[in-house]
Amino acid sequence: MKLRFFFDAGSGVCLWAGDDATRDAFGYPVSLEALPLSEQTIQYGQELIDRFDTSIDWNNPGRESPWTERERAIFLQDAAEFHRNLNEQLGAAFEVKNEVRT
Repeated sequence: MKLRFFFDAGSGVCLWAGDDATRDAFGYPVSLEALPLSEQTIQYGQELIDRFDTSIDWNNPGRESPWTERERAIFLQDAAEFHRNLNEQLGAAFEVKNEVRT
C-alpha cells in the first residue's frame, strides 16, 4: 500500500492514497482511524492536522501565514517525528511518502 503524507488546510486528514490499490482499500483521503495505528498516534496526528489549520489566515487565506518561522520549524520537526511513527507502526506493508511542506 502506498500513502502520501501531507497537510491540506481544512481537509481534516494528512494521509492520501498513493496508488489505485490503496485508494480501493481506503478511499483517496485516508483516515488515521482506518489504519493499524495506536490511539496515541491517531491522537497526535489529529493534533497536527488541527495545528496545521492555524497556519492559514481563514479571514484572508491568500495572505501570508500567521505562523512565525519558529512555529513553522517546530511544526516541521513534529511532522517528521509523526512520519517516523507512521513508518514504524505501519511496517513494510505500507510505503509512506513524506510530502509535507509549509
